[in-house]
Amino acid sequence: MPKILILSSNPRRDLNLDREVSDLTTAVQRLGKFELSFGLGVRSQELPELLAEHSPQIVHFCGHEAGEQGLIFQDENSRERLVSTEILARLFKIFTDEINCVVLNACNSDRQAEEIVTHINYVIGMSEPILENAVHIFVCLGKVADRFYLGL
Repeated sequence: MPKILILSSNPRRDLNLDREVSDLTTAVQRLGKFELSFGLGVRSQELPELLAEHSPQIVHFCGHEAGEQGLIFQDENSRERLVSTEILARLFKIFTDEINCVVLNACNSDRQAEEIVTHINYVIGMSEPILENAVHIFVCLGKVADRFYLGL
């Protein structure tokens, strides 16, 4: 059964990631075709370990971006820690043979998506800021992703 690793990080504590992850989990579990793993409140230094430990085929990140610079994770003190776009691309390059799809559910994450897609077959990023309630619509992509992924 393909595995989805759901990662979340919110050092600013301004997103409702508990609800977002819950909604995503519910939608995926209804499909009954994916195994779920979680990295909630993930710290930047844990990212490589989580990818290696869980061996996902799909990675779904919920959190913040820093424009073209990268994505925002937490450090060991729950403060913001930038992981640069370049480092993210290099990290996903290591997992080219395992990971088929990356979803970046973070505003303005299109730059990171452009870099990661050079190593991963399918990457979804946002080209603009999104409203909090729009996230729930985005979660529904799980049904589309299911059909798409199983057709690979």
